[in-house]
Amino acid sequence: LYIPIHSNACNGKVSGTRLFCWDKQGEGFKACKTISRHLFPLTPGTSESITEAPDLYEVRMPEAPTAYIEVDFHDVPEVARWIVDHIEDIAEAICKGVCDYFGLPYVEPKPDKLYRVQVGAFRNRENAEHLLKNLKEDYPDAFIKED
Repeated sequence: LYIPIHSNACNGKVSGTRLFCWDKQGEGFKACKTISRHLFPLTPGTSESITEAPDLYEVRMPEAPTAYIEVDFHDVPEVARWIVDHIEDIAEAICKGVCDYFGLPYVEPKPDKLYRVQVGAFRNRENAEHLLKNLKEDYPDAFIKED
């Protein structure tokens, strides 16, 4: 399955998610339908569609079935902001659709945790720099954070 992901532009007023495939009898269309069930309800536009587009290079050239995705229109300012603010949601919706297409269970991502170790806090920067210099020998990624 080949899945190019884009945003679209028109006249600053059109909004909606568009998916493209080779034809409506192929696997690309089946993939588009499955992905759209997750993506259409998420995206802000109101004019969603799945269209045959064998003339598009990214639909015509891949040897794999193609589900070409135009997430929404980036020339509508509030939609562009929505796209930027929802990249992970968009990715997850597409991933859920791909899992459904292949008959595989979707596995929720596990958030990465970051554990911090602080070894000192100083009012005098010179004291902080002195400790950092000593720490750098064993911990080369150590740094000073100014609050």
